[in-house]
Amino acid sequence: MKGASGTDRWPKLIAPYVQDSVIFAAPGDPQNHRARQADPLRNSRNNPSSILNGDNDLGTFEQPNMEVPISAIERPATTRLLAMPKAGRPHFFMDFLAPPHGNTKDVRHLKVYEDGSNYVFTTGSARCIKETDYRDTLWLADKSFVIPNL
Repeated sequence: MKGASGTDRWPKLIAPYVQDSVIFAAPGDPQNHRARQADPLRNSRNNPSSILNGDNDLGTFEQPNMEVPISAIERPATTRLLAMPKAGRPHFFMDFLAPPHGNTKDVRHLKVYEDGSNYVFTTGSARCIKETDYRDTLWLADKSFVIPNL
């Protein structure tokens, strides 16, 4: 998800719609942008405490300027939109196809809060999911997509 200029990343694109940039800092993230005094809207590194679904299952890894309408998501209530990465990770997106092992293994943080982590779904709902209940398939907009074993 980039802006019309091709350079703005998702935090900067949604900034006009949020009241305060504090929303980009999760209290469970010890390296959130407020603790580091970093700009949450910086395009060169993801400073917010969240990564956005990269929608690789819909072809965005190969075509990064591709737009994904909500109507392309089969079950928005069970499709993750945002999650927390491991502290200090610069990634903007959760990409199954990103080297070396896909961000589901290299970047995602399953236990931010004791035994689980918070997730925002495409419908705007949010919930904490325990590590034992976590499934990579909840990232899929196309539920028939086969997640590669990188």
